[in-house]
Amino acid sequence: GMIIAMTSATCPLSKRFLPTLRDLSVQFAEYDIPLVLVNAFRSEDEEAIRAQLAATGFEGTYIHDVEKTVSRALQVETTTEVFLIDPKRTLIYRGALNDQYGIDYSIQEPRHHYLVDAVTAFLEKRTPEIAATKAPGCEIDLGDSGGERVSTDITYHRDVERILQQNCVECHRDEGIAPFPLD
Repeated sequence: GMIIAMTSATCPLSKRFLPTLRDLSVQFAEYDIPLVLVNAFRSEDEEAIRAQLAATGFEGTYIHDVEKTVSRALQVETTTEVFLIDPKRTLIYRGALNDQYGIDYSIQEPRHHYLVDAVTAFLEKRTPEIAATKAPGCEIDLGDSGGERVSTDITYHRDVERILQQNCVECHRDEGIAPFPLD
């Protein structure tokens, strides 16, 4: 398998998660599961990236994805998103590393170790209990995918929200059985 972790030299949440990613990189290497860091920001300075990696002691593979090739293939959303992919290139887990840091909060120790739990399940040849979460972080703009933009009068509140309420929110809510809330 392989773990791909999005990161950024300027996003505050990415910076907070980097020491944990360094530790997990060493831990998962024992199981031949490499952890690759991917930075999708062309504007970030190579020297600042090197300095950040040196300061945290991260020695694994780092991709400065300036053309966003990897990022587009994964359809990444934030700078803290992680992906666990099996040897057949099947996505096993996508989402947050853990719940220690988020927008406007941080806790002393994480309560949920989403990626570690997914890797443990993968190693035990099980499906992870939680296969997807929302990853807090700085948004990654993948830009226009090349398709023509179509103007529409569809709005979330008038057209989409009702569909989610009628079909999804029963499970996709806090304390629901689905992996992320939609309410």
